[in-house]
Amino acid sequence: MQNARNPAETFQAAVRSFNARDWAQAEALCRQLLAANSQHVDALHMLSHVLNATDRLQEAFAVMREAVALRPADPILWLNLGEFYRKAGQFGDAVECQLHALAIKEDIPEAHHNLSLAYRGLDQHEHALSAARRAVELWPDYAEAHLNLGDLLRDEDRLHEALAAYQRALQARPDWIDAHFELGGVWLKLGEPRNAVAHCRRILQLDPASVAARDNMRYALTEIGRIEEARAAVEGAAASGSPSRMRGVETPAEGVPTVQPINWVFIDSLDWDYDVASPLTTPMGGSQSALCYLARALSGRGHSVTTLTGTTSPRVISGVRCLSNRTITRDIASPDNTMIVVLNGPSNAALQLRKFLQRPATLILWTQHAHDQPAVWDLLDPVHAAAWDRVVCISDWQRLMYHRCLQVPESKLDVLRNAISPTFERMFQDAEELAAAKSAALRLAYASTPFRGLDVLASCFPEIRRRHPSCRLDVFSSMQVYHQSGEQDKHQSLYDQCRATEGIDYRGSVSQTQLAAELRGVHLLAYPNTFAETSCIAVMEALAAGALVVTSDLGALPETCAGWGKLVPRMSAEHPREQFERDFVEAVASALGDVQADRPAAMSERYRQVEAINAACTWSVRAAEWEAAAAQWLHARASGPARLV
Repeated sequence: MQNARNPAETFQAAVRSFNARDWAQAEALCRQLLAANSQHVDALHMLSHVLNATDRLQEAFAVMREAVALRPADPILWLNLGEFYRKAGQFGDAVECQLHALAIKEDIPEAHHNLSLAYRGLDQHEHALSAARRAVELWPDYAEAHLNLGDLLRDEDRLHEALAAYQRALQARPDWIDAHFELGGVWLKLGEPRNAVAHCRRILQLDPASVAARDNMRYALTEIGRIEEARAAVEGAAASGSPSRMRGVETPAEGVPTVQPINWVFIDSLDWDYDVASPLTTPMGGSQSALCYLARALSGRGHSVTTLTGTTSPRVISGVRCLSNRTITRDIASPDNTMIVVLNGPSNAALQLRKFLQRPATLILWTQHAHDQPAVWDLLDPVHAAAWDRVVCISDWQRLMYHRCLQVPESKLDVLRNAISPTFERMFQDAEELAAAKSAALRLAYASTPFRGLDVLASCFPEIRRRHPSCRLDVFSSMQVYHQSGEQDKHQSLYDQCRATEGIDYRGSVSQTQLAAELRGVHLLAYPNTFAETSCIAVMEALAAGALVVTSDLGALPETCAGWGKLVPRMSAEHPREQFERDFVEAVASALGDVQADRPAAMSERYRQVEAINAACTWSVRAAEWEAAAAQWLHARASGPARLV
């Protein structure tokens, strides 16, 4: 009963309503608090935002000023009051408020960003530029601040600096249409229409109705002589009937859905010390990398996202709250629209979580394990399987195996696939750039853990090199991705074999950033897989890097290759290792021969492959798929019988 709540409980209920954008309920609860205590500053603060969100700006001003008067040492109140002024066109007052906030606490990046925008409104360009630089200095992943900095630099015709700023914005917020739009515009100003085409094309993949992108695409294609494609762009613009959208400072990103934001909570029970920034700097396994990239992509689409991992340094990165899994509290599931996603189990965790949370919650098991892994065997128990709302697999093959071997009902299983690291996105503007990146010498790579087929490759490579003496092999492999030290890694003799084999350079595990830079020059991923993959991000990323993939047809690899790889029949009783090795050598040697016989044709085919992977296998695409799935899950929960905790 609402009247029985104490003030703290009432305020928390108001927060939940506010986060769910239930403005009427949030306002009612704030006013209830203020009726009991007219000086409840947090209630005043929230009420002002509710009034602003419901287009009652003058009332919002009055309430926010009251909050500031009661708590004048709170920089956030000054910051928000300044934003109200700026949105009302009162730029001088906005500047004063942001300066008040910064006088109290100088290192607030949002205050510097808002100050820059206010100075822009006053046409005080140098002050705006200085504030923008300070904002990105304090928060290197602040996408909106990088975009604003790019605008300021572009206005001064410092186009290469603007280009770098827009690229940083896109890196911080992948597939942000505004950043793509500005990048395309700068490339056109620099006389590089080929580069502009790539950004226009991506905008149209995200928002086919964007006439402004079609206009730029038409111009860029005309400039490079692709007249028929330019005509098609014009016809597409005419058919859409939608007005062009010119980006303004306040315009939200296109492609962001209008569905209610969801409270996403990702839990990894392992004690590995990582957060969502780790994959770009530290060797990591595919499952943990996937969690990090998906969390950031969902946050970029406007959702509330929390990760609970073994991190020892809780912090907020790109809007994601990165917390420790050692201190899970019940309030993680307080909003009704919470999705709790448990990575890789254990598969008996749902019952424990429901008992701990003491409230209904949507629990998702996101499993990247094959059906034969002990971590998922508890799904054989119908009680444990029923405790999960959904079991999310990452391939059709994995889903089939979970149904056949673990008896999980098909109706409970979903498939939401993995994707490539952002560092592998859009690596080449065209086939010419791809061809230039590939070394003249034939370069091969292995980029998976050692127990998945490195022993086979080490055995095969001498014969491959005998047939193609100029080829060499880089091996990016170790157990470091599973947080095993060199002393714990039992594959040292295999690494020594690689080091002792002519033409093989054993490199060990590297970060995603370094791996992308290395694979950019690689012709072929040599992956004689002997361990059933449920997906294989390494293969996806090699395809995105323009490498031909030669692997086995084991597990989900045929799905992952999607017709772009060369598949060798898997090792089996009917196809023993000796035959598998001979077939693999033949497939690799033949593929290298094709490159040497007609390099332009090979590079053109690889670029078509790159475009296909970028269109279908990025985390921004996956985030939209998770979002759509979550909407269905929430609808099913709302329309179905209540679940007892």
